[in-house]
Amino acid sequence: MGGLDWLALVVVEAVTDCDDDEVGVFAPVLQSASSRTAARVGTMSFTYVRTNIVGSVAIVRTVGYAVLGLLAERPRTGYEIAKVMKVPIGYLWSASHGRIYTELQSLHADAFVTHQVVDGPGPRDNRIYTITAAGRRALSDWVDSPLAPQPAKSELMLRVRTLWMVSPQRARQFLAEVRLDCEHRLTTYRDVDTQFAAEGDDHLEQTTSAYWSYATLQAGISYEQHMIGWLNSILAQLPVARPAPSPPTPV
Repeated sequence: MGGLDWLALVVVEAVTDCDDDEVGVFAPVLQSASSRTAARVGTMSFTYVRTNIVGSVAIVRTVGYAVLGLLAERPRTGYEIAKVMKVPIGYLWSASHGRIYTELQSLHADAFVTHQVVDGPGPRDNRIYTITAAGRRALSDWVDSPLAPQPAKSELMLRVRTLWMVSPQRARQFLAEVRLDCEHRLTTYRDVDTQFAAEGDDHLEQTTSAYWSYATLQAGISYEQHMIGWLNSILAQLPVARPAPSPPTPV
């Protein structure tokens, strides 16, 4: 194994703790590694790394698998994918419009998706993306691979742990704003729940994508309900801000 191959293996070890945005920094090293390294990498349950149809190492980030999952249901335009992801996919994951198009370009370069150009409603053409057989294999391998330990990262919890630095009144205001956000998301998820019921019984059949979409929706609903209950319990213990006393009336 050459020096670059060894470096690629070290990089694989390093990026297991990276966010999706950070792992792309290491792509050139992995993509330059030999096929021997790629095969060795493939045995390390490193879900970001896959071999494309020409035998090169392909970098598939988590959001890339989210895109492949949507395309496995049916062909879609980039706009349609972005629209679905407006409500976080899985009700616990989201991606920006620009990020989605970046992933589509990467997936297309690795032959995991194809696209067909069709006339659009405006001056620009639309591209309809379709998952390929190689894309389905990559998606299936990822779904069926061991789940890596999930890092516990929450800026909200970091702030809550340090709310002793502000007044109880300010802490109450902050948590009330967080609760309002949770309530808005819960309302959105319940609207989607109603849509599932109105569209038939596909979400009750375990072999359909609708069944598993509905399962993740229920997880999102349960999470927001839990957060609202937790926030309510803390808010009940914090003092309510009293209005400032009115100035005395002049005699």
